[in-house]
Amino acid sequence: MSMLAGLGPICSESPAFEIVLDRVTRLRSAIVALGETPAPLAALRRRLVHELIGLRLPVRTLEIAHVTLFRCDLGEGPAPAAPPSMPIKVRMRVGALRLIEEKVFPSLEVEILRTFELGGAC
Repeated sequence: MSMLAGLGPICSESPAFEIVLDRVTRLRSAIVALGETPAPLAALRRRLVHELIGLRLPVRTLEIAHVTLFRCDLGEGPAPAAPPSMPIKVRMRVGALRLIEEKVFPSLEVEILRTFELGGAC
């Protein structure tokens, strides 16, 4: 865990932010609420990815602001045609990030390893 000590300062130097989710859609393995990526989230993501790559840790990130509502398994073969997105309007304040370990894929069981508070008000 000490090798991840650099994440704390990155988070505390990054401002809290708001995400506005404006649509729900189905991806290959999940139903998600999506929104535009606010600038503070994009900047925080870049800094965290840079830090993790520097530690030679695997990094996989979606370049979209989203909340996974639930996971599903569509099995093998081509994905069925996705239904149209359903419009929504949900505002969420993000004031902390959680570092989790996924114990059972896909996100059926996770362990929260640490919570990092973001600095500043949104």
